[in-house]
Amino acid sequence: MASGEGGMGLRLQFSLWIGFLLSLVLGLLAYTVYRHEKSVLTDSLEARGSSLTQMFARFLVDPVLKQDFVQIQQLIMEGREHRLYQHATLIDAEGNILAHTTPTFQGRKLADTPFVERIGAPAGSLKDAAGRDRSVAAYVAAIRDADRRSEVLIQKFAEDTRRWMEFSTAVALEHGKDVNAFLRVGLEMGPAIDAVVRETQRRLLKLFLPAILLGILLSTFLARYIAGPIRLVVASVRRIAAGDYGRRAWVDGPRELTVLAESVNQMGSEIRQRITEIDDARKELDRKYFEIKVLFEVSKAMNFKSYSPELLTYLLDMILDALNSSWASIMMLDEEADKLRTQHVRGGSWDPALAPQIAIGEGIAGRVFARGEPIVCNLGHLDPQFASLPGQSKEFEQSIRQLICVPLLVENKPIGVINVVNKKDGSEYNDSDLRLLVALASQAARSLENARLYSETIRESKTGLFVPSYFSARVGDEIANARRFKEEFSLLMIDIDFFKQVNDNYGHMVGDELLIKVAHFILDTARDSVDVACRFGGEEFAILLPRTDRAGAITYAERLRRLTESSTADADRNLPAVTISVGIATYPADGQHYASLIEQADRRLYQSKETGRNCVTA
Repeated sequence: MASGEGGMGLRLQFSLWIGFLLSLVLGLLAYTVYRHEKSVLTDSLEARGSSLTQMFARFLVDPVLKQDFVQIQQLIMEGREHRLYQHATLIDAEGNILAHTTPTFQGRKLADTPFVERIGAPAGSLKDAAGRDRSVAAYVAAIRDADRRSEVLIQKFAEDTRRWMEFSTAVALEHGKDVNAFLRVGLEMGPAIDAVVRETQRRLLKLFLPAILLGILLSTFLARYIAGPIRLVVASVRRIAAGDYGRRAWVDGPRELTVLAESVNQMGSEIRQRITEIDDARKELDRKYFEIKVLFEVSKAMNFKSYSPELLTYLLDMILDALNSSWASIMMLDEEADKLRTQHVRGGSWDPALAPQIAIGEGIAGRVFARGEPIVCNLGHLDPQFASLPGQSKEFEQSIRQLICVPLLVENKPIGVINVVNKKDGSEYNDSDLRLLVALASQAARSLENARLYSETIRESKTGLFVPSYFSARVGDEIANARRFKEEFSLLMIDIDFFKQVNDNYGHMVGDELLIKVAHFILDTARDSVDVACRFGGEEFAILLPRTDRAGAITYAERLRRLTESSTADADRNLPAVTISVGIATYPADGQHYASLIEQADRRLYQSKETGRNCVTA
């Protein structure tokens, strides 16, 4: 059991202790009064007995001298009848009973209990009127002394429940030398003292009972006044220990308890502040750990997905997850148009043909690119910096609630921007979100720059098509895949008809324009990230169509041929339309190696030329 559970409360303990102390004090006081009262009564009884014995002894001197034993007996009996004593005995020096309150004892000799033995108790039990202890021999000697014969020997006896005193003194003439007799008077202590003591006890009880009751009431009040506030403080401490750090103890009591309550309240506030700081630090640490984890995952992905189109998609997915956002996009600089064009979008559908173009310095993305600094816009489309884009619906723009945009910097030179839109939980973007996005944008910028540099090594600068070495490597990869999965693929060889005449008649500049235009037709008709097209040399092109059989290759080649024939004429410049001839080879029917496939496709290309050009041979 926990400390303090199931035991007596502080208020009850306080009340019991106050009641106990008060009862103890009152009990000690009552006992002291009782002892003092009893002592006073005992002393009073001794004084009265001594006086009575001395007075009675002087009164008996004359009858004793006259030996009027009848009168003596009568006087002793009258004293008893008047309750002056309980018993009295007159004894001569030889121990003969001259008179007794019990008449049958008269005339007897105290042989069985001689006087000397009767009073011969231990020395400590003999007390004279002056309070001095006397032995029997000393007392008898003193009693016979004419100067001290009036002294009284006081003896106390107790048998069973009865207690009494016996007072002994000499009966003699005041100036005589002889002691004529000894008088002994017995007074019972119980009736004389106990009645008064009982009355005293009764009075004390009448006094102490209200006092005890008053003490209980006082202790209850003090317990409520002192222990009550302490209980409130203890309750507050327990609530604080249970995690309720906002708990407050309001105490209306002694100043010390008020100070204690204020200290407890301050302790709760400080604990809550420390807990809040620790919680904030933990959240910040968790956030740092999360950011490091995200950056590590992105960095690892860059090592395995470098120069791959999937990398930017992966980066945007990581950004959406890390920032808990709805969608994100990458806009890159179109150097020819000197505008930002959307290149990648995640979290929403988009049409590359309808992708908006933003002028440098226009809107939030344009400003971020121009300044090279990020912007956090938690007002969304309501922000004054937000600019409407051509081709975007009002409904789409109004759906933008929050926006964060950071530049893609390569050696402090912007190459594009990343836009992240709308927190899923409706909260605002904060500094942690911005810090993480800037770090991810730095990774993305390096990846894009590496991809650009890599693209320059594998693409032909004039047309943007792949170089033959890259093309041959991709064909080799496709042969391995097709052999493994038992698939078909096709390879096209393309040649521009009468290209030499175009160069001779219109110049190499027009010839180059024609090459670029045909290359664009090829790129527009090819499947993104699937088909591989290259400039094979001069006016010749080669296209790899993975997972495409002969019929599919013919369909594609015819579409490209018709597009070229219908779109190359330029009436303003008096340029006639040009045509292309195409030869097709299909794996594995036409060859199972790169060289054999190229040779077969090239042979069929020449067949197309020999049969009149502007046709497809498969």
